[in-house]
Amino acid sequence: MNSSVPFFSVITPVHNKAPHVARAIRSVLAQTWDNFELLLVDDASSDDSLQEMQAFSDERLRIFQRDTPGPGGYAARNLAISRARAQWIAFLDADDEWMPDHLETMHAMITAHPDVPVFTSARMWEKGGVRRLDSFSATMTARTRMISFLEYLRFSSRDRNPIDTNSIVVRRNLLPRTDWFPQGRTPRSGDLYLWVVLLARAGRALWSARVGSVSYRDIIGVSRSCAPSLTLSHEMVRELAPDLSRRELAMLRRYANRLVSRAWFEGRAHGQKPARPLPRELYWLAGNPGFCLKWTVLSFVPLAWFNGLARVKRSFRG
Repeated sequence: MNSSVPFFSVITPVHNKAPHVARAIRSVLAQTWDNFELLLVDDASSDDSLQEMQAFSDERLRIFQRDTPGPGGYAARNLAISRARAQWIAFLDADDEWMPDHLETMHAMITAHPDVPVFTSARMWEKGGVRRLDSFSATMTARTRMISFLEYLRFSSRDRNPIDTNSIVVRRNLLPRTDWFPQGRTPRSGDLYLWVVLLARAGRALWSARVGSVSYRDIIGVSRSCAPSLTLSHEMVRELAPDLSRRELAMLRRYANRLVSRAWFEGRAHGQKPARPLPRELYWLAGNPGFCLKWTVLSFVPLAWFNGLARVKRSFRG
């Protein structure tokens, strides 16, 4: 199905992904729903990524270039959003891939629920050749699930985030600007900040059990960290607080506590001296003082006792 105005604008930032980007592009071009445009942004790659992109001649594909790479691909995504022509925005990381019917599934959901501005789907993680469902989808039994903003925060606070970059589809006018991603504000995981902002504005998102993507988690050079900066987590709370109910604000602070704790411990593990002790970074009145007390006590324990950063991460799942 083709038209002058595409239904979806698919956005993929690319920085030194020459071994993988062709797989991502092929997975988009092979979609069973073909009314889309694919916007590829070469984020100042120093390898053959641009040549890999230019090898494709499909008319739905457009390539943009940036002179300076931006952390997390945020600036590249924002550039593509400003050039997008479709009403609906979708994202795909350059080292991952979509299932062939991902856009068809999203289109069917949009048609059935025209008042919902955010959609998402189950996804697979592959590591060591083994695939498994993401932690949220693995616990769901329904074919679809409407997720409120409050539920999103509750699930995410339990490490069961219903949304990631490869799964989300957003109505373009949900945010009245094109700088969606926090470029210049954090070097990583700014997508977690954006999902909260989008859900706060949308109020809800519709999730589908249909697996839409595969994320390859053992590719060399790929960051899969889930901890944005301390500063951005606090900014997120301050920015959204005026428009939230008391209950929503309490849950947002609870979620922020998890992000802040992770960022604080990861920074310390990488040799960064914390600007403030962890107790001063946490929201103690967010309804989870036990969490705050636990990680406050642990913040005074020598990090070597945790046997490195991996052990610190695992302890958050307990």
